[in-house]
Amino acid sequence: MRRRSDQESETGEHDSFLDIVANIVGILVILVVVVTARAGRAPTVSIAGPQPLDDELNRAQRMASSLEGDVIELDRAAGQLERELEARRRERDYMLTLAAAAEELMRREREQLAGADQIAYDLRNQLAARQAQLARANETLANVKPPQNVVQLESLPTPLSKTVYGEELHFRLLGGRIAYLPVDELFEEVRGEGGARVWKLDGELSEVTETAGPLHGFRMRYTMERTEIPVAQRVKTGRTGFIVRLREFEMIPVGSQLGEPLEAALRPGGQFAYRIGQLDPQRTTITLWVYPDSFGTFRELKKELFRRGFATAGRPLPAGVLVGGSPQGTRSQAE
Repeated sequence: MRRRSDQESETGEHDSFLDIVANIVGILVILVVVVTARAGRAPTVSIAGPQPLDDELNRAQRMASSLEGDVIELDRAAGQLERELEARRRERDYMLTLAAAAEELMRREREQLAGADQIAYDLRNQLAARQAQLARANETLANVKPPQNVVQLESLPTPLSKTVYGEELHFRLLGGRIAYLPVDELFEEVRGEGGARVWKLDGELSEVTETAGPLHGFRMRYTMERTEIPVAQRVKTGRTGFIVRLREFEMIPVGSQLGEPLEAALRPGGQFAYRIGQLDPQRTTITLWVYPDSFGTFRELKKELFRRGFATAGRPLPAGVLVGGSPQGTRSQAE
């Protein structure tokens, strides 16, 4: 009886232990479920990485790359500009060399001229003596107009003056009449007689005045002077003696009614129309020596010459002053 009671007592204790273990396991299960549930409902906390810094770094790298490209482009442009500047410098130096060579060639050619050739050379230079005065007077002539009740506007190109170097014909406008000035022809006559005039300067005379012509109603009165060759030039060229050169010249009319009126001059049978009809407008300049009483004739004649394609140079002269020049003058400025 007692042994059964002991067995029953041991069985009851064993069951109690199992119950305790089961309760503990149940509690653990409940805790796991609760923790899991809470973990599922808890907000997700994310750790922010260095994304903003990466973006800034990327932008900085892109900006650096862009600036590097700009620097390369600027360096390339600077190199191109430097090459262009160098090319312009070489071109400028080349042109300066050509100009210096041309001046030296002209100087040597002039030094080689003697006697009559020197006279002809100086005579042509003399024609250039008054070109600057004419260029300044052209604008004044263009603005001198008689009073009119009706203003008439004429459309002409803007005048651009240029120095005359090619073929040049001279005419005198006096009293409304146009007269041909045989300047070049009389120069040729002076050249042909130059040798006969030079001997007069081989003595005590330092200058001599002679005349050429008449031709086409004009004589040329010219003065030649003797100039000793400078010592420096003697040493350089080996030449000795003196140089004969033109000092001045004047065109002297042999009559009072030379030439022809404007209307007759422009007709097909007129002397003026005939002369310019034989010329090439692209290679010839017409120089008009104008007295105060013929400004109107000058304007009309200039318009006609422009219509025919000729460049025109105007040279105003005071009343009573002869057409003339000297080597110290300037060349005509044609428009």
